[in-house]
Amino acid sequence: MTTIAFDGRTLAVDKASWQSDYVWSPVTKLFSVVPSKECRKRFRLDENARLKWAASGDASAAPLILDWMYEGGETPPLDTTNITTHGFILNIDNSEIYRLTSRLTLEPLVKGVPVADGGGFQIALGAMLAGASAVEAIEIVASRSGWAAGGIDSYTLPGGLVAPGYV
Repeated sequence: MTTIAFDGRTLAVDKASWQSDYVWSPVTKLFSVVPSKECRKRFRLDENARLKWAASGDASAAPLILDWMYEGGETPPLDTTNITTHGFILNIDNSEIYRLTSRLTLEPLVKGVPVADGGGFQIALGAMLAGASAVEAIEIVASRSGWAAGGIDSYTLPGGLVAPGYV
């Protein structure tokens, strides 16, 4: 279980990993990525693109996806029978936010409102719509559910930048 929140300026994700009823933490779910040539081509990114990836979904897929993002080569074998998400990708250079699908494609997210994903996305989205920051939203999810735990990693766009379409 993971909860990710983006408020237009800050991308936040909890730091726990679950195995049955046991919580392993802290783990890293927020990665800085300078994408490989293959990743840039597939995601249609500029040559100097820099990304932040808040990972979610099947934990066994994360290292495969991360290796492909860094090193390139063939796309990793992922379960694509059900299109699921593997978290959010924030393009640091243009402040755009996307959902990463299980087919390793980027789905643009709704602009103009905060967005959230993962097990506690409803609580996180509600908290942000009520005025909480992305970090505060993850804290609220962790305080009221088992869908977030272990602390929070976050990245805030530099210099007061805000993602396009966010107020």
